[in-house]
Amino acid sequence: AYGREELEQVSLRYMWKLKRLVGPHVDIPAPEVGTSPETMAYFLREYSDGERERHRLRGAVTGKDIRIGGSEGRLKATGQGLAYIIEEWARDRGESLRGKTFLLQGFGKLGSAVAELLTQMGCRPIAINDVDGTIFNPNGIDIDLLTRYVYENPGNLRRSVAGFPEAEAISKKDFWEIKADILIPAALSWEIVPEVAERLKVQLVAEGASAPTTAEADDVLRARKIELIPDIIGNSGGVIVSYYEWLQNERMEHWPEAKVRTRLERAI
Repeated sequence: AYGREELEQVSLRYMWKLKRLVGPHVDIPAPEVGTSPETMAYFLREYSDGERERHRLRGAVTGKDIRIGGSEGRLKATGQGLAYIIEEWARDRGESLRGKTFLLQGFGKLGSAVAELLTQMGCRPIAINDVDGTIFNPNGIDIDLLTRYVYENPGNLRRSVAGFPEAEAISKKDFWEIKADILIPAALSWEIVPEVAERLKVQLVAEGASAPTTAEADDVLRARKIELIPDIIGNSGGVIVSYYEWLQNERMEHWPEAKVRTRLERAI
């Protein structure tokens, strides 16, 4: 793993090379897996270094810390957008999300945010998988307790759901075969291959990750009449709020989180 100084040097050098290709009215970098608001701050620092009107260049990068022009609600935006589109899916069927169960793959920024919001909407997470393990509780997993276990427990160095005492450990193979209403792949690409798609016992696959389902697995889901929310819609909340961040930067404004959330929900 890189140290903090190494990450800073890599980020600054990367933007130094990239600068002629990006800009607030050209192409705008946004966060991805492995980046943080700190990474985006390095990018903006290098991009605006030596420029006369630095304040006019804040929109060259999104996903920044609020103190340097970032938007309220950006960190949870992708998860919020996915929760809103799942809610819309249920509404379209004339159903409520209350009482529905879901499986979640990935408990990073996206996974933890969508789990928190769906739980508030009345859904029940019954199994969660990450790179280090899988946990299962048919009565529901307490997301508040799990978040504290993963992110506030000094003994949990890998920030994993593995070992969570309020649920039992199961295999990844068993995870795909649990009966639930919704499956949310919110981790890596190409996780749902045809062999996995054949075993799923869900009504909906709501893609949070980028390209978690292979093209061949898409065909299997369609044949089995399992509905799909594709990633281009499912994880669009982050890009939408990146646009709102850019808009605030251009207007020299700062919106409260409630306004960002309302506009995101309307857009979704």
